[in-house]
Amino acid sequence: MIRTLTILLSSLLCSSLLAKPGDTTRITTHNKVVIKTNPAVGNTKYYGWGVFPKAGTKYQKAYAELTFKCAPGLRCGEWDYLNYIYLCNRRGSINDSLGWEIMRFITPYGFYWDQNWNHTWVFDITDFAHLLHDSIQIMYQHTGYEGNADRGWQISLSFNMVEGTPWRDVKNITRFYTKSVGYGNDTMFDKNVPEVNFTLGAETDLMRFKVLQTGHGMDKPENCAEFCPKRRRMIVDGALADEKWVWRADCGENPVFPQAGTWLYDRTDWCPGAEVREYNLDIACTPGTKHSMDLDMESYSTTSGGANYMISSYLVEYGKPNFQTDVSIEDIIAPSDQIRYKRVNPYCGQPQIVVRNNGAQPIEAIDFLYGTPGLKNKHHRWTGNLKSGQLDTIHLPTGYELGDNPKKFGVKAVWVNYQPDDYQLNNYTESNIGALPPTLPNQFLIYCRTNNAPSENSFEIRDADGKTVKRRTVYPKAATMYFDTITLPEGCYTFDFQDTGRPNPAYQLNKDGLEWWANTADGAGILQFRNLTNTAILQRFGSDFGSSIRLAFRVGNPSATPTTEQLSVWPIPANDALMIDLSTFSPDKLKGQVNFTIYDMRGRLVLDKQKSGTLQPLETLYIRDLADGTYVLKVTLNGTTTSHRIVKQ
Repeated sequence: MIRTLTILLSSLLCSSLLAKPGDTTRITTHNKVVIKTNPAVGNTKYYGWGVFPKAGTKYQKAYAELTFKCAPGLRCGEWDYLNYIYLCNRRGSINDSLGWEIMRFITPYGFYWDQNWNHTWVFDITDFAHLLHDSIQIMYQHTGYEGNADRGWQISLSFNMVEGTPWRDVKNITRFYTKSVGYGNDTMFDKNVPEVNFTLGAETDLMRFKVLQTGHGMDKPENCAEFCPKRRRMIVDGALADEKWVWRADCGENPVFPQAGTWLYDRTDWCPGAEVREYNLDIACTPGTKHSMDLDMESYSTTSGGANYMISSYLVEYGKPNFQTDVSIEDIIAPSDQIRYKRVNPYCGQPQIVVRNNGAQPIEAIDFLYGTPGLKNKHHRWTGNLKSGQLDTIHLPTGYELGDNPKKFGVKAVWVNYQPDDYQLNNYTESNIGALPPTLPNQFLIYCRTNNAPSENSFEIRDADGKTVKRRTVYPKAATMYFDTITLPEGCYTFDFQDTGRPNPAYQLNKDGLEWWANTADGAGILQFRNLTNTAILQRFGSDFGSSIRLAFRVGNPSATPTTEQLSVWPIPANDALMIDLSTFSPDKLKGQVNFTIYDMRGRLVLDKQKSGTLQPLETLYIRDLADGTYVLKVTLNGTTTSHRIVKQ
């Protein structure tokens, strides 16, 4: 048993992004465990214990990290096999045995990878977090029938428990079923997945139906259930609550690429070498009421009865929201060195972040500060309508300062709905930037030798703000060399080459790159960047890339130099308060006294405030009592006065 306790202290993006995060306990239950198949029975089980925080500890978030490597002295596994992670025995004051599936994963086709290959997947297990206290036994089940003498995987599984107040307390969780369900006509499916009746607890304010579902088998004539998209219907209290295709259409964008097998075929809610994504349906409810839930699948005509779905289904009962207004920064997609985001990184365009509304009230505006350490932060106000419990990916404007050798990128939500939100511990996160995009000359050639399906291909080049500056929409001929001369000013750009167009009539498959072993009818193509003068190769792109291949690059050196100390004021216009941004000043300059005075346009003093002692990098000045209009704000700091025109509305 291995236990690692890590307190994750937020490193400072700069003084304005100071935010005390929740303590995080990291528990490793499987450390470099070699897993193999057992062809005699089709599965192997690997148990591990971990000591989690004591009962009563609350978690604002919990996630697991699963790392795969080729096993020492062996080749990587060959096939796409189901792997399950179960919460088994619990000790301490609970002392029970659950046997609940909390995660599912499909192994990649890795037979030709070398010992240097590795990948880490991340699973959000927050809904199960309240079950993870004291001593816990986790069972990792690896299925499959391939030989085990010369191949296998080395896995490590860790749990990261972020302490704090959750968006809602989980009052109860109930497992409806975990089973393999034969699939064909309605009678066959309904017999195995009957309607479930239940009564909610006295404190339940929201019910969540959670489903892990993947399809397997290749029954004729539609290759169900692995390769046939069908609709799942969630019937709650006798009425249709939701209908969704059980299908994952983005396997060709898998960050684990290329693989040895048919990795880019889209499948029924799974891809080889990917975590299985949960389906969650949230419905507001009344405490103590009775309900029913029925999971139905669209029927089809079976001929061999070889299709099945692997389904785990749960009911999660939540209490009322713990906050009225709260946003969390869930993740940074770009810039990031996380391997799961390697399709979009290295990066130098609009930062991409994931936010979540954890409060009861809709979020209409979020004020962000973001940037890199030692440089001035950029401010952006996002506006929209983010409902309670909803996630969204936000693109922040470019123009933040990068510096010559940046290591970190951080973002903080400083205001939510025009004021500080109710919970500050989840408002900040940061990422390691990793490698920077390559620098190219301002003129170069895009060389493409098409394969036999040129109608599938196109490309565009976008600037840092996402505006398309160069595009090719068609390659007219098969097996032909094309040169596009690119001339760009200094800046950051993204090259995006697509293989998603109309497929070759002889073989109706696209999203398979310029070359793929399972589609020899399309032949092989080549994609490169070349020097304009001597055609030397500047950048090579592998041909087996699935749906698309991207490259961020810089022309010249668009990175910025550190900013001198200066003061800024936002937002303009303002409603309730102004933020005085002192983040570029060194800490020794933020001591003493600051004076804030506001004058109307006739020169009359309408507000006079002073503050002594240590100043915050972000000082709030409330102006709610001022009439709407235009004013002049004067800020006197260290004997220097600056003036700023402001608007109250």
